[in-house]
Amino acid sequence: MDEVLYPEEALAFLHQMRHAPDAHRGFECLSTSFHWSDEGLQRAMRLCMNYGSRATFYTMVFRTSLIKGEPVEVYRRNWDQLRAACPDWPGFRPERCGTELLPAWQRAIKRMCIGFEREMRSSKQAEA
Repeated sequence: MDEVLYPEEALAFLHQMRHAPDAHRGFECLSTSFHWSDEGLQRAMRLCMNYGSRATFYTMVFRTSLIKGEPVEVYRRNWDQLRAACPDWPGFRPERCGTELLPAWQRAIKRMCIGFEREMRSSKQAEA
């Protein structure tokens, strides 16, 4: 299995996902990416892992690159695979992958960095 692509089981699951107007936005630190509660990415990630795939990670990274206005083309085939199999997946909504999210993404990155800095200071103080 190509780790960038989705296994069929994960695609079948994601195909069922539908937009929920009240979906909550979260931020995933490893991929530095937004995700929404109606996208099914957590369960899809577990399904992918069963096949040695990291496809959800690459989807999130590619979406962030779209938000930044700098698509990372090496991950586009992952995005295109998901779009072909699941055209109604909520993550493709323009308001979830457009550059208008850039200021919110930058704030999320800043909050993440501040949190890491506080944690590092706490660790150093505990060690002293």
